[in-house]
Amino acid sequence: MNHKSIALSAIIVWSIVAILFTGIFIYFLVGRPSRFSLMSKRFDTETIIEKKTLDSSDIHSLDIDWDAGQIQILPSTGQDIIITQSSYYQVEPFQSSIQGDILEIHQTDSGFYIFPFSRFHSSNITIEVPPMYLETLQLSLTSGSCNGNDLAAEHLYVSITSGRVTLNGRFQNITSELTSGNVSIETNNLPDNLFVEMTSGDMALKIPDNDGFQVKLDKTSGKFQSDFDFLVNPEQEDIYIYKSTSSRKYSVDMTSGHFELRKLQPSHSKAKSNTVIKSRLIEIGYDRNGNKLPPPLLFPWQKTK
Repeated sequence: MNHKSIALSAIIVWSIVAILFTGIFIYFLVGRPSRFSLMSKRFDTETIIEKKTLDSSDIHSLDIDWDAGQIQILPSTGQDIIITQSSYYQVEPFQSSIQGDILEIHQTDSGFYIFPFSRFHSSNITIEVPPMYLETLQLSLTSGSCNGNDLAAEHLYVSITSGRVTLNGRFQNITSELTSGNVSIETNNLPDNLFVEMTSGDMALKIPDNDGFQVKLDKTSGKFQSDFDFLVNPEQEDIYIYKSTSSRKYSVDMTSGHFELRKLQPSHSKAKSNTVIKSRLIEIGYDRNGNKLPPPLLFPWQKTK
């Protein structure tokens, strides 16, 4: 085969490749507008993408994984969990599944992922939860924001890459991991355990005044602020003791950032919120200290464990 034939063959092969890639690009551009399109359909107003209603009888934990957008966790008056997703773009509906007694809610990727044109279309989600004392509330947020009011959980896990999380309610054990972003948590009871790991960002935790706890602070850089009157042992400068060496031992690990530990100041609104949460706990089988009462543990329509 001479050089002209080789050159001609190469031209033909590369022309075919170019045609194939052009076809694929056009398909992504106009054939799948909700997921791959550079010209995804944009609505004039925020539009409901998906809405689901789930029976809460066998659900005792929530696992929420969201990449971009706003999350609202609100109390509902009925026995169902209602999930509503909305967006200004034609995005993929969220996915949900029940694993054991855990309701998992995940955002489905909706964007264009061919470099350098990558972008992600956000969507917002509202989760209406009936009054219940959750075993676990787990939140993973890549970006965006999350707000939750009058929540109650034995274990609270918050993990954010960026964005803002604001939660209040009653949380017995708290774990928070921040790459960046802002986390604000108010709890009407004193947590038994606290673990915070921060690469950067800001976190503020408000807890009631109490009879004592201690904080182990492992800080490379950043700022730690508190209005609790701590005692520091000169031989253990990373241990902060409030009132007494209580069995409550909290851990804060900071590479950088800003961590605040504040006293929850009594107010009419906080007292009212606390009363509402306590009354809900009693209704579902917990006393005012969060201890389980004899059966029935949950609402009449809920299945006891």
